[in-house]
Amino acid sequence: MMRNLRFMAALLIVAACMVVVSGCLDNSPGTGQGLNKQDGTGDGQRLNSQNGSGGGFDGGQHIQNGSGYAGGQGGFKDSEYVTAFNPSGFKQSTDVYPVGNLTEAEAADILFMAEEEKLARDAYLYYYDKWGQPVFSNIASAEETHMDSMVVLIERYGLVNPVGGEERGVFENPELQALYDDLVKSGSVSETDALKNGALIEEIDIIDLNDAIAGTDKQDIILIYDNLKRGSENHLRSFVSNLERRGVSYSPQELSEDEYDLIMQGDIDRGQRTL
Repeated sequence: MMRNLRFMAALLIVAACMVVVSGCLDNSPGTGQGLNKQDGTGDGQRLNSQNGSGGGFDGGQHIQNGSGYAGGQGGFKDSEYVTAFNPSGFKQSTDVYPVGNLTEAEAADILFMAEEEKLARDAYLYYYDKWGQPVFSNIASAEETHMDSMVVLIERYGLVNPVGGEERGVFENPELQALYDDLVKSGSVSETDALKNGALIEEIDIIDLNDAIAGTDKQDIILIYDNLKRGSENHLRSFVSNLERRGVSYSPQELSEDEYDLIMQGDIDRGQRTL
């Protein structure tokens, strides 16, 4: 019940933001769109993004201030903190661990996060079509590889992929569908609002991944989640950097000030990690 109330409150906040046009998706703490797990366990899940793990990038490297992603995963540009990875590297890394039995909570986390990855990708694609800002296209491309990496876990544990064949902007989970629709509306007000939504998505991702990591003891799952979290941190830096270049100050909406400051002080993470 509490998780459902949190979700409904988040949707009301987004609706209120639309009424005042510029929206309270700006700098007021605690206004994020929190999503909830479907299995009735733990704290609410939110959106996630990610970083690489395992077998390295397809020949590319992330450049913080220069040519972007040089030579791998589609050639990202525009000096973004984009984190894509090679899902086959994940498979090689996770294959060294035994396949255990998933709890209901672990299975629900995997499926929910897979759809969250799609939500992030689809939202960024919409924002790119709307505003033409390269950061959205770049990070959407990274999110595509993140979705593929979640499929590694889905196939490894014999789950049914909730995003296989789904068209853009369509989700099996009704809460994710409602949130996507609201993100589209609020991100259509201005390019700045879309960038703030991107930062908010990444903040929520980080919190969700922390919850999911705490909810499992399986090293193969932790391996992927840990890398996805590092990617979310990179993407958060990218959106904040883009806002700052426009003279817009951003304050965390879901993360604590301390955790946000640590993330923003960190360097770009350039590689997939193994355990």
